[in-house]
Amino acid sequence: MAERMGPPGGGEDEAEIPISQGDTRMLLKVLAQLYNTEERALTLLRQVMYPRELTPTWHDAIGFWAQIFEDLGNGVMDAPFRTLLVTARELYITNPTLCNLHTRYLEPAEPVVEQPAPPEQGAARQPEPVEPPPAQAAAPGPAPAETCHLVAWLDSAEARDALTAWLAERGLAAEIEWSTPTSVSLRLDEADPRVVDRVMLARHDIGWRVVAPGHLDYVLRYLSVEGPDGRAFRFNDVPSATPVSSVASELVEQYTEGLPGGDQATVVEHVDSDGTRRMNPDSTIGDEGITEGSRLRVGFERRAAAVNPSDRREALLRVRNQIDEYRDSRPGFRYVSNSPALPTEYDIEFTQPSFGPPAVIGDEPPDIALHQLSIVLPPEFPIVAPRVRWLTDIFHPNVFPTYESERRRENKYMRGIVCLGTLAESYVPSLDFGELCATLVDIAGFRNYSVWVPASDKVDDRSGMPLLRGDFYDGDAARWTVSERGQERIIKIGGTPVLRGLTDGASRYGFEVDDVSELDEEADEDVSELDE
Repeated sequence: MAERMGPPGGGEDEAEIPISQGDTRMLLKVLAQLYNTEERALTLLRQVMYPRELTPTWHDAIGFWAQIFEDLGNGVMDAPFRTLLVTARELYITNPTLCNLHTRYLEPAEPVVEQPAPPEQGAARQPEPVEPPPAQAAAPGPAPAETCHLVAWLDSAEARDALTAWLAERGLAAEIEWSTPTSVSLRLDEADPRVVDRVMLARHDIGWRVVAPGHLDYVLRYLSVEGPDGRAFRFNDVPSATPVSSVASELVEQYTEGLPGGDQATVVEHVDSDGTRRMNPDSTIGDEGITEGSRLRVGFERRAAAVNPSDRREALLRVRNQIDEYRDSRPGFRYVSNSPALPTEYDIEFTQPSFGPPAVIGDEPPDIALHQLSIVLPPEFPIVAPRVRWLTDIFHPNVFPTYESERRRENKYMRGIVCLGTLAESYVPSLDFGELCATLVDIAGFRNYSVWVPASDKVDDRSGMPLLRGDFYDGDAARWTVSERGQERIIKIGGTPVLRGLTDGASRYGFEVDDVSELDEEADEDVSELDE
């Protein structure tokens, strides 16, 4: 939950914005993405004082908000779209869609000053006084903190209440500004951040940060963070007061088996179209200008001793020789590298019967044969894993969509990433790149793929089979893969049946489905059970 306390945005005396039908749909979609659970949605509706008796039953985010917007169009509230837009943007002030709508409907246009016509030739130019334009009212929107805000990382209402009481005992009256499932912002009756710092130095049991007066205090609904091995993660509801160093430490904790080279110091970089910029670990993500949709990358400190130059040279030479050996053994396998001596980037190409994305999801995917991929060896190689991406379109559960789709548009940095255990927790610096190339060919041919993995050591009460969870990047491809028609076509091209290795004779399996990418604004439909 991400909740900002206080009165809703907009006032009773403010008129509704003249929002177009297309922008209404845009607002509906972004609210369904930001408030995508029943708890989140009800929080916002309480803030804008939506009539409780009209609240629809929750089935899914889009359906819920579509019903809300239909009722709003029928006049159940005064100026509802203005109120929703202002309230949502007060919390998620860097969301690009909300900012775009806010600019167009709630911020005044720049005044146009007419220029006097040029004088006729030969006539003396007389200066004319220009009346200054009338003063413009300040655009509605979030304002910097007037007193100190204390952002604390707490995950329960009891802990927040206890902190509020603890602060009050020390002369710092506090009111909740906003809260999420893992953090809370408390508005304090104190304008000197040094006073708050002195009080909070006694609290070593929680993470906290002081937002000084004059600074914005807001939340990023989503933040994309890439690990040293190329794996991508989505951080939810990240306060702008989060220290950059905390982003790195939180990401490292996601690797249950640890990271190769994980004993080195980490660095965080902001990645954009202009390149990368190293961020100050002691700054906050707000101070570093990180906004909704920004992409961060966590890597290792590139010190002189981090990767021994001779070790790296030896590793690059080994990779080239292993790929050359595989190329010579498999007709039709080709590559182009960025260096004839010690390449760090390989664009590979091979033919293998497989399947491309259907024109319309739900239709049968077409047959394809040509595949192009890239293998990139980062500066930390061989300490960290190579990065592998599919460049041509493929319809495969373990390849993040390369084709035009909602998922690709919302997660453009993940395009073509291969979900491959060899390059994740099980990576070792001695990885054989000939075997890696063979694995990629097998992935294309559906001889090496995964749709589910054991979720735990528990079993389904009905069938006695292990409980499983989803293990895929492309939910649409996963559903087609396990369908009867999908299995027929996979077997026809020499692929492996999806149920090979599972005990025969059971009629049904129970599943805990969890898309491992966890990067979509809205997850694919759950596949709760799949027939054998």
